[in-house]
Amino acid sequence: MKKWWFLLFCITIVAAVAYDITLGTLPTHSEEPVEHEEEELDDPSEPEVHRDSEEEQTPPYKEVLVEPGDTVLTVVESIHDQPVDKSIEDVKEDFMSLNEGTSVHEVISGRTYLFPHYQSSDEGTN
Repeated sequence: MKKWWFLLFCITIVAAVAYDITLGTLPTHSEEPVEHEEEELDDPSEPEVHRDSEEEQTPPYKEVLVEPGDTVLTVVESIHDQPVDKSIEDVKEDFMSLNEGTSVHEVISGRTYLFPHYQSSDEGTN
């Protein structure tokens, strides 16, 4: 009886590995690969701050190329070189408003997104 269980176990493992190799278990994107024709920023560590004419509606932002492993919060904190004095919900809402409703969970590495740049309390006082 042990031989039959061992044989069944081996067949299951072989079938699972064959399925994983041929079809895969991770979802695939139907999008075509992103082609970067030209790099807009010379130094990606210091992106340029943009301000819209309607500052009340759209916060100042920086355009950043997302690297693998980056999240919206880690990019926003790296822009500011410190944790920001905003709630996570505020950061999420500002990111979505700057990126035409793109969710913070839909960020894809290798693409450029607009990230909110908040004025710190030290920058606001003269």
